[in-house]
Amino acid sequence: PDETLKVDGSVARNTSQNDFRNVNTYLVSTIPDNSGARVQTNNRQGEKTQTSLHAEYNTPLGDDQLTLGAEINGEDNTVDSYVFGPGADDASLVVNPLLTDEFRSHQTVSALYATFQREITPRWTVLAGLRGEMLRLTTNDLTYTTEGKITYSRLNPSLFATYVISPSRRLRFSYTHRQQRPEAADLNPHIVYSSDTSVERGNPGLKPQESDTLEARYEFNGKTLNYGLRGFWRDDSRTITTVSQVVPDPQGLGNIVTESMRVNWRPQNTSGISANFSKQ
Repeated sequence: PDETLKVDGSVARNTSQNDFRNVNTYLVSTIPDNSGARVQTNNRQGEKTQTSLHAEYNTPLGDDQLTLGAEINGEDNTVDSYVFGPGADDASLVVNPLLTDEFRSHQTVSALYATFQREITPRWTVLAGLRGEMLRLTTNDLTYTTEGKITYSRLNPSLFATYVISPSRRLRFSYTHRQQRPEAADLNPHIVYSSDTSVERGNPGLKPQESDTLEARYEFNGKTLNYGLRGFWRDDSRTITTVSQVVPDPQGLGNIVTESMRVNWRPQNTSGISANFSKQ
């Protein structure tokens, strides 16, 4: 009666299309070709397909509880960005190869995990977990015929403990280790056009962000009154952040252009206290 096996799968597909048309009128310009109205259009199409298969087995071991699980998550991405112009009018626009890009990526994350729960004493309950992940990511820039491949494995431990002070009062403690993985588009080194004054460039050397979190929580749950106090500390290494810098105009129009890129930045620590209170 206490032994269960759950299996589920899902497929999700999302498509998007964005069209932009920019018209700049130059009254004064140091570049001879920039005079009067300059028209530029941008067509960006994207498609993402996500598949998931997950199985989990749960069984009691005496008074303890054991959970074993496995899952496979796949993601296929297609992003096509076409920039036309600039030109004097819409009829004269041609493809701008510098700012046009066709990008493909395929990502598979395979994971095995286990959790074990034990009641050490009538007041203390401990839950320990370990999750192993393997990531395989391949990218293909059709415009520049460049391919990339990233493969790595990670172990993520976790530990949770609960101390029962009374039927209405509890102390909870937890530790977790997690990663924040970069998106495939963050790894594409080609320039992606956002506007006349903004471009984005990927970083092929971007690594996942590692995070360790410690939490302690006091809870009171009464019939009409509930409140809690939570303290936490989080340490992030290889923090993923966005940096921007002014670069020469990729179109050669003399505009002030900002280029943004995701990078691994310095470590950071976060700590704090939060409280909640509710009464009927």
